[in-house]
Amino acid sequence: MVIIMRKSTLIKWVTGFAAAAVVLASATGLTQSTVLAKESSQGIGAIKVEAEKTYEKTTKTKEAKIVVPKIKTEKKSVGAEQINKEMKAYTDGLIKDFKKNLKNEGHESVTVSYKVLTNNKEMFTLRLETIQTMASSSVTYKFYHLDKKTGKVMNLKSLFKKNADYINVISKEIKKQMREQMKDGKVYFLDTKDKEMQKYDFKTIKKNQNFYIDKKGNLVICFDKYEVAPGSEGCPQFTIAKTTLAKVLK
Repeated sequence: MVIIMRKSTLIKWVTGFAAAAVVLASATGLTQSTVLAKESSQGIGAIKVEAEKTYEKTTKTKEAKIVVPKIKTEKKSVGAEQINKEMKAYTDGLIKDFKKNLKNEGHESVTVSYKVLTNNKEMFTLRLETIQTMASSSVTYKFYHLDKKTGKVMNLKSLFKKNADYINVISKEIKKQMREQMKDGKVYFLDTKDKEMQKYDFKTIKKNQNFYIDKKGNLVICFDKYEVAPGSEGCPQFTIAKTTLAKVLK
């Protein structure tokens, strides 16, 4: 038996079938765009940080507690593997040096701890804090950043457009904030009157300057103790508003 359809009827039937197919695909999440969106939004998946090991040693004159963190990602991340190797090498070096100094006289303490500073849809930041005390105390921060979509290591330059003069923009803003704070009694290595000491004045941030992104999405530039100020000022941090960086941010 042969079924004969009018052209208008055939068009209505095909159109109706296509519409039904789209509705079905949308309902079941099978459209190509939806699948691709899910895959791209997942990236490296969930991230967690665990203490892989903790080195502890206490004597009459020496004390150490060095926590060695390890980043674990739901999906493979070359960046996470690289960061884990760097953190292990760094903490292994501290442990090795501390063990050598056990035979020496004098007091010494070393503490290493970690904290997750940023964990949003785009990036993840882990900070290592090292406090060392001998004749005097020093604090050192190391920041590690992951692009959660690509799984690659990020740095300060990663946040900005190609060839953007972000170093100058950020440095100008930091100097502005320094001068405002100096009016209230803060002390920074800036605008020094002594010509011989001017060489130590803050000029610009480094290309790989320590940073993190705060909960409001603003950039926070971090300096180690003694880097831009006397030890009494601790480890200065400067928040750079997104509006200040609008022209250079990606």
